[in-house]
Amino acid sequence: MPNVNLPKLLIIDKEQFGQLTDLYKWCENLREEYNITVLTANHGRKVMEMDGVNVRYVPFNFPYMIRGIIYILYALCTSAFFKGPILVEYFKGCSVLKLLCPWRKMIMDVRTFSIEADADVRNSADAALRKESRRFDLVSTLSKGIAGKIGLDTVRLLPLGADVISTEPKDYMKGLNLLYIGTFTNRKLDVMLRGIKLFRDRHLNLPMSVDIVGDGLPGMLDELKKQSKELGLEEIVKFHGYVPLTQVKPFFDRCNVGLSFVPITSYYEHQPPTKTFEYVLSGLFCIATATGANKEIITPENGLLIQDTPESLCDGLEQYLAIRPGINETTLRASLSDSNWNSIAHNYLVPILDELSQK
Repeated sequence: MPNVNLPKLLIIDKEQFGQLTDLYKWCENLREEYNITVLTANHGRKVMEMDGVNVRYVPFNFPYMIRGIIYILYALCTSAFFKGPILVEYFKGCSVLKLLCPWRKMIMDVRTFSIEADADVRNSADAALRKESRRFDLVSTLSKGIAGKIGLDTVRLLPLGADVISTEPKDYMKGLNLLYIGTFTNRKLDVMLRGIKLFRDRHLNLPMSVDIVGDGLPGMLDELKKQSKELGLEEIVKFHGYVPLTQVKPFFDRCNVGLSFVPITSYYEHQPPTKTFEYVLSGLFCIATATGANKEIITPENGLLIQDTPESLCDGLEQYLAIRPGINETTLRASLSDSNWNSIAHNYLVPILDELSQK
């Protein structure tokens, strides 16, 4: 149970608790310093709890048009009587909470702008988000690029973080063991596979493996398996489907290079991929596409940047072979040591909560 003598913090998130890793990790690392209440929604997935955190689930088994209204009513009632800072994870219409409870001190947290491929839909959603952000006392977000798009002097940086998943020592000279982990949706992994094919054809005798962990929209996994077979990669490329975060350690233990392959588009430009942090903190050299967000993370000590083409990935793997004798694992891991979740919670979120309390 939460300690009632600690400062209070209310987090409002319309997604189910545990779905957003960031929020889960904030709670995990601050639960001994704050009396945290999370108001979340039960979307029918397995219900998650956390020792020391009061997780309150709003029933969500209503017709689509009604359940959002029910959640807003729960959130309004909770906010109106809550004595402490309130962090609202952005959802469409969330500014009504501040509009109807103007005396409550609230932060709106933005993890992402719209990633819809349709530019009109994307621009409309982004404009609505910016409009809603103006109602809140403070706005937090995960990158300077997104902060710039919001364009308010009330925006504060609350970066992405990651855990050290593996502490196993890495041998960069013993074969090439690639790892891709994450969603398949809108990631152009067919391009990544073609790049691996180009490289493999040049190095048929190099000990090599590729573990691909994750899934996407229905049919994507089967389509990528089919393409891998057509490219003649089935002996080195293994698809593992979705694997819970608690079970991915063996992949990070075994692999020595991580692929952070995100298409270089305007709507991914400022979205830091969690996998980039996870690879580096676990000792994997990271080959990442040159999005604006990855450019802020990748350094010569921990990885290299490529374009989102087969040829560029192939060239990146060639560069890795050339520089791998000089890779220092200790330096590589230390390059993002301040990006662990405990540091993010205490060095970024706590100061934001303190600032809000003083307003």
